[in-house]
Order: sequence, then structure tokens, then C-alpha cells
Amino acid sequence: MNFGWALTPLPKIIPNDGSTMTVFVDGASFGSPTYNNFRSDIATLFPGLNNTNGAVGFKVIDTTALANGMHTIAWTVTDNLGSTEGIGSRYFRVSNGAGALTATVEDAALTGNAESLAGAPPAPGPVLARLGWDPAAPWRTLGATRSGRALVRSEEVSRIELRVHVPGTRVAGYLQVGDTLAPLPVGSQLDPETGAFTWHPGVGFVGSYDLVFVHRDGAAVLARQDVRVVLQAKGSGFVGPQVVIDTPTSQADVAQPFVLAGWAADLNASEGTGVATLHAWAYPLSGGAPVFVGAAAYGGARPDVAAVHGDQFRDSGYGLFVQGLAPGNYDLAVFAWSTEAAEFVPAKTVRVTVR
Repeated sequence: MNFGWALTPLPKIIPNDGSTMTVFVDGASFGSPTYNNFRSDIATLFPGLNNTNGAVGFKVIDTTALANGMHTIAWTVTDNLGSTEGIGSRYFRVSNGAGALTATVEDAALTGNAESLAGAPPAPGPVLARLGWDPAAPWRTLGATRSGRALVRSEEVSRIELRVHVPGTRVAGYLQVGDTLAPLPVGSQLDPETGAFTWHPGVGFVGSYDLVFVHRDGAAVLARQDVRVVLQAKGSGFVGPQVVIDTPTSQADVAQPFVLAGWAADLNASEGTGVATLHAWAYPLSGGAPVFVGAAAYGGARPDVAAVHGDQFRDSGYGLFVQGLAPGNYDLAVFAWSTEAAEFVPAKTVRVTVR
């Protein structure tokens, strides 16, 4: 029995039937909890909200469907205005006893022997990915690194969903550490028939993880797919669209013309930098309409960005000469057009005094 509780600020409400709540185990949906149950301590601490008297939910989980060992669990909650939040991320251990499911990989015989896959050809077709807690989010095709691995970026305590199916085969998954094949990471699961892989990396999963998916027909290895998962610390911001203003610095006193420059990329991009153009605007602190400063030149080499985020994002630098503004205080805003989102993403701003 798994219990949790959720509330949302007024005037919003969480549907009492729990239909917009989902319990995820190892990143896979286990359905909705039974919601709208009273608990006196929560009602006392959070009076007057729409769900104050029914904030508690519970879900019965059949552990015999899970392998013995460590797993992750989390809930997501969406209110009636569309705000979604992941809550209650935890590790838990399953110990079902004799006769229960214990294997964490499809073919334990390959575990520990990466050399046995050295001659396997790459699987046809792309690796599809869906990131975050929305199970209806669109799929996207993963780009590849120079080594040929598909690359996905995310954060700890988030969710990754991959599709690695090749028709007519069964798939097994491994974590490659050097020349060793190990079971898939804690908090993940793979359906050998459909190639559906989900992973909810818990707290502390930061760094690069090389996954190998092996497609077989009986004992014969037909193909392999390699995926590198790069996980950053939760809240690091090293995922999705990034806009950085290097110059001018905050509160700078600048004489015209001056340079507005930095770098921009969408780290979710499957190829290229994920940014097509950047527009700069100046917002007078004294009030009045914003002033369009111009479209920045884009594509400058940034080895420092490549060192952190990979060669794919090397040509992410931008620059623009700013002139013609009336003297005064401004917020300079840089908007990047993301090719992944097909829209301008929220701006990065810097406050300056213009002479």
C-alpha cells in the first residue's frame, strides 16, 4: 500500500477522482491512486484549499510483477489549470521470496561480456525518446554522438522513456561499464517484446550512463543499439533551451555602441544547436514600449560550451552591436527561436545603464 498527498493553490483544484494523478514505478505508469481521502494533520496545516479535506491518495502495488531488488517510485499530479508536478520520489526494495521474478536483464548469459557484442551491427532505425512526466508528450528522434551512440540529456529525479523495438526480435538491455555488461540501472525496466524502456533515475544518479540494447532471434544476436544518457543534477538547468548573456554584465554602465553577446542552444536538439535565430529587445525601466534592438549574428565557435555540452553545441555563440537607444536604464532581453519547440523560448535578461 503506497500513500501520498497532494494540494494545489486556490483557485485551482485537483479532480477528486484522481484521474489526473499517476503513480510511476521505475518510470512506468502503474495507474492512478484512489484520491480524496481526509487526513487531519494535512487539513490543519493547509486550511481553505479546494482539496484540503481530501488531499490523501493511495495505490495498491503488486510487487510480484517487479524484480527483487531496488526500485524507484514517484507520483505526478496535474490540476485543472494544467500545472503538473512530480512528487514523492523514493527508492524502495522488493523482496518477494522464492520463485519470484529476480532477473533484471533478458539474457543473463551476456552479462559481464561486452566483447561478445563487438561484431553486432547497429540496429536499423532511430531511437525514440520521451522525457519528463507527461506520458502523452511527443516522441523525438535522438541524435548520435561521434561514437555512434544515441544521446539523451536529462536530470536526476526525472523520467526517461525510450523505444528501441526492432520487428521480429526480442531485446535485452544492459549498462556498459568499461568492457563489462551489467544489469540496467536501478529504477529502470525494459519490455523485451515491445522494446519499451523507462527509467526514473533517483537522487544521486548524475553523470553519463552507457546503455546497450541487444536484439536477438533465439540465441543469435542480430543487432545492437547504444544510448548514452547524460544526467545532470536536478534543477541544474542543463537540459532544454539555454540562453546565456556573457556581456554586458548585470548593472553595467555601457556607452553606445556596445556588444551584446553570449551563447544559446537547445540541449534537447537531436542535431545542430537547436537554435535558429535570436532577437534582442530593450525594455525601458522608465516605462514605454520595448525597443527592438535587432537579430543577433549566430553560429560563433564556443569551445567552452562544447567542453561541457558536447561538440554538437560548439557553434552556439551569438553577438550584436547595440546602438541608437536613448540614454537610460534598460532590461536587455534575448529571445532564442528553438527548432525543437518551434517557438521563441523565454528570454534571458540583463539590466544595464545605457549612455
